[in-house]
Amino acid sequence: MLLQKQHRFYLLTCMSIILLSMLACGLSDLSEPLLVARYWAVDWRPDGQQVAAIELDNLTVFTDTLQESRSTSLGASSIAWHPDGTLIAVGNGKSVVILEGATLVGLQLIRVPQNRAVAWSPDGELLAVSAGADIELWALSLQDNQTPSLHQVRVLTGHQDTIASVAWNSDSRRVASISQGGSIQVFDAQTGEVECVLFLPTKSEPFGSILSIDWKPSSNWVAVTESNSSKILIWDTAAEKVVKSLSGGQSHQVSVEWSPDGSYLAGVGRKGITIWEVDAGRILNTFAPEEAYFLDASWRADGQKIAVAGDIKNHPTIWIWDIVSGASTAETQP
Repeated sequence: MLLQKQHRFYLLTCMSIILLSMLACGLSDLSEPLLVARYWAVDWRPDGQQVAAIELDNLTVFTDTLQESRSTSLGASSIAWHPDGTLIAVGNGKSVVILEGATLVGLQLIRVPQNRAVAWSPDGELLAVSAGADIELWALSLQDNQTPSLHQVRVLTGHQDTIASVAWNSDSRRVASISQGGSIQVFDAQTGEVECVLFLPTKSEPFGSILSIDWKPSSNWVAVTESNSSKILIWDTAAEKVVKSLSGGQSHQVSVEWSPDGSYLAGVGRKGITIWEVDAGRILNTFAPEEAYFLDASWRADGQKIAVAGDIKNHPTIWIWDIVSGASTAETQP
């Protein structure tokens, strides 16, 4: 009963929380209207059968052909499917709600102030949630009635600025993060120790309001970018140096996403997406529909298609793009 009351209160206040959190954490781009209707984040269910996308006041799950499957009034700014596809974690800047994936029923609400990113460990045992300049790690367990439950096990500290993005390595032992100040830190998830600290190159203008980091599968490499740049930097976290710099893609990069096998890297710019063959240092394909505005992307498990979140002329839109053929389908809200 207490959880139900918390969840109802959460639903009634989600819009105000989201807007205040966006302003406080720098999520909004002041060159764009704050209340633009768009999908802000997207994540593909691990089995590739469904895609979840979030607006400021709604979470929608689509089939892989973009037929709406189910939705709920739940404002959020970050989203992550559990690796087994049974749960969805959504963060709204002040709280994180764990939903049952099949029904979108709320199972648990946890208070995590200033959260901008949520990410499940690949083994499904831990949820990493950014909390201002820290990262909270929450362990997943089953209650006596088999209901999933999270409890906090560790707080990772070291950043001086608000954390913008977090990513796990493939063996669930390390967490990488990037902050608004341009610092990159790698933590040992078991001990909480900082393994390395890296910094984006300084420049005359400030870093963008959106920064992104993603860990290459089965590798020490992380890709990072920020929204005042068209460049993607790839760091070797073991050698603590930049090993590749990808230029020539889209401007205003807001997200980087490695393909599931690590062969390709998607660079998401506000006006288009570039797929890189990283080893060769060349562009495989680009996706830039007319008048589209992008904010996030997610690879399907087979690495053949990408789900993209954004809008067209202030209408929330989600795309499914085949990176090989270039074909795409889209679902635009009225």
